[in-house]
Amino acid sequence: MKLFSEMSNKNICPNIVTYNALIHGLCKERQWQEATKVLHEMPNKGCNPNVITYNTVIDGLCKEGKLQEALKLLYVMVQIGNPPNEITYNTLINGFCSVGNLEKAGELLREMSEKGCMPNVVSYNTLMHGLCKRNRTDEAQRIFYEMQGEGPSPNVVTYTTLMNAHLKVGNHQEAIKLFEHMKDRGFVPDTIAHATIMDCTPEKANRILHEIFKRV
Repeated sequence: MKLFSEMSNKNICPNIVTYNALIHGLCKERQWQEATKVLHEMPNKGCNPNVITYNTVIDGLCKEGKLQEALKLLYVMVQIGNPPNEITYNTLINGFCSVGNLEKAGELLREMSEKGCMPNVVSYNTLMHGLCKRNRTDEAQRIFYEMQGEGPSPNVVTYTTLMNAHLKVGNHQEAIKLFEHMKDRGFVPDTIAHATIMDCTPEKANRILHEIFKRV
């Protein structure tokens, strides 16, 4: 902030890169109130915030649990014609998932498409992970089916997240189906996928692995 003040005193006009760097630094130091203040002052200083500026502040607010403030910035972006992008929405979806507000997270996922910002695999995986953490496996499974239909193609993270959820509630056959489906799609099961299975009790892990290898 000291350097920034010196620039102003010397009539050196900060540009968008300067402002974004300042806001990023403030958010990194958890000074979200100061970062928000700088954001709102930018237009009066002759420099309009861009999507990176808003995303940085929204991320900082979400990390501090200030989700309603972050949500307000999303709607400000829409109102002023500065379209949010996938990073904007994914940050908010993750923020609401982290506090267990999965309904709002799902609403934001749907809103993305309505606003012409197509959800990507990170958007779906984030919501799915939030659902699985709350043992809402059936809803996570529906998200998976949606991805196979009109959404982005599932990736290894998608499969391992859902496999882990099924294993935790004892749905071993569903986990095996996902493991096989992952291989059929050409994905090579990574160490996380194998660790997901091995995270079970030794007896269960051996039984699951035996069943998988029996079907190969």
